[in-house]
Amino acid sequence: MVDRCPPLRLPIQVETSCGPRHDCPCDSNPCKTDCTIATPFSSQSSYQNRCDDKITRLPTIQIAFLSNVRSDCPADDSIILNPTNLTWCDFLTLFYRANNVFSINFVNQLLCPISFRNKTYENTTSRTLKFNLAQQTRIAWAAKCETNIDNIPPKLNILLNKDTFGIRSLINSVSSVSLTLDQAIEALLSGGEIAPGDSTDSAIVNFVVQYKYCFKPLGVCVLVNFPFITNIPCYKNTNFCDDWCPPYSNDKNCRNCGDLADETKDIMNYLNKNFKKNDTFSISDDKSDDKSVDDKSEVNEMDSVTMSLGNLKELQNLNDDNTHISMASSKW
Repeated sequence: MVDRCPPLRLPIQVETSCGPRHDCPCDSNPCKTDCTIATPFSSQSSYQNRCDDKITRLPTIQIAFLSNVRSDCPADDSIILNPTNLTWCDFLTLFYRANNVFSINFVNQLLCPISFRNKTYENTTSRTLKFNLAQQTRIAWAAKCETNIDNIPPKLNILLNKDTFGIRSLINSVSSVSLTLDQAIEALLSGGEIAPGDSTDSAIVNFVVQYKYCFKPLGVCVLVNFPFITNIPCYKNTNFCDDWCPPYSNDKNCRNCGDLADETKDIMNYLNKNFKKNDTFSISDDKSDDKSVDDKSEVNEMDSVTMSLGNLKELQNLNDDNTHISMASSKW
């Protein structure tokens, strides 16, 4: 049998519509490039075509791309499964147990979070429509070929059922591109999605694992997204709107020093913040408590209040001076 593309000692210059390039003369598609942008078809829609009025900011990052084939064929259909909520410990056990590198242990292959068997997704008719990989492949093929799934030959239907039977969970993949845990956290930090916190903080993040299933006899690929929502301890979610106003803004709600227009309110807040009950001074509307205080303590309390009001007045004057200087400087 003669090889259609025998080895060449020297590259052959081939003129094509794409321009000169070195390639084998039997290349069936010499103009093919690696920058093809494909938008997968999606048969998914929101339940009853409803929209959500609540705007939420949930950081989302793809941490792994798995596939049952090694070829880089584009996906013909894309679907997002309903998210799975995991604790941080369970999330690490499933995906980052070995040295913070993405991996799935064989003993966990039948666990529900990573299994194809019990997954659901949202569609127009239901919020929990049962997902079936073989049926989703048929839908993708029918949409791609502009026909219906009944036109699939019986032999190919049997082969499709046999092939998807062996894909039980995310562990059944032959190719993988993934992020380490450090790379994922760094991507969230550098993107401003999360920030370091303390032991009382935890950042809610949506980690997505993508699985591309390709069935070669039909020439169709389906991209399935597995979302996992978890809380990262010692980190906190950020909100870019908090730093939207510049320091010299006229909006009093954005000023760092607070609004000192209502002097009475600021005095009360200052006293409540700096003096607690049963300390040197306490604020109380109960007049009966005044009778139990002797004259000496009343003098000390009044002196303390006088000093506090004086300090507050100096703080207000300093704030007004700084505001004047800041506003003047902003003009330059």
